[in-house]
Amino acid sequence: MSSIEGIAVAPTSKKIIEKSAIQYLINHCPESLEQPGPIDIERILDVLLFESHGFSTKIVQSFLDPTVEAQTNLLERTIEIKESCYNELHQAKRGRFTAGHEAGHVILHSSQLYSSLIIHKRILPCIGELPTYRNPEWQADHFSGALLMPLLTVLDFIEELKKRGFNDYNIIKEVSEKYLVSYKAAQTRIKQISQPELAGLAYSYQRVKNRRIPMR
Repeated sequence: MSSIEGIAVAPTSKKIIEKSAIQYLINHCPESLEQPGPIDIERILDVLLFESHGFSTKIVQSFLDPTVEAQTNLLERTIEIKESCYNELHQAKRGRFTAGHEAGHVILHSSQLYSSLIIHKRILPCIGELPTYRNPEWQADHFSGALLMPLLTVLDFIEELKKRGFNDYNIIKEVSEKYLVSYKAAQTRIKQISQPELAGLAYSYQRVKNRRIPMR
């Protein structure tokens, strides 16, 4: 959730979102791309987003809407996150995906919308149906999966599991455990990266680096 929910943002494809996530990791925590494993999302929230975008994290007890776990406040340049959600950042629970989602709002949307907020104090909502590719919530959801399970490591990890004879259920389970995400998040991510254009994107990055991601 964010202060831009229902707002049309710049059209962004899955491929561009994947590139944004990969580039952020390359620039700010390249060690996370050395081998399959959990991204330090707590460090991204507490340290890296402030260094890269000037956003800080504020832990709160609750929101007026009890269904809200976290929200990005562009005017105050903060990510507000429920304490119960923050406490899940080192567990294979939804809290990690929620944190990645809010990080997506900061990385994808803050620059394009902040100046408008400063000048006009508000952003006009979209009139009519909001196209998926311009929906900030859809974009942030995809970004979260791309950040927590980067193409550069997860594709090779899945291929290795297939070679070992793992079935679909156990592949999802292994990805969930390796990247410390929920079973549902792992299942959705595996479905996303089955698309040929995303696999091609991963291998193009690997060719530039002139090496394969080690399977450890």
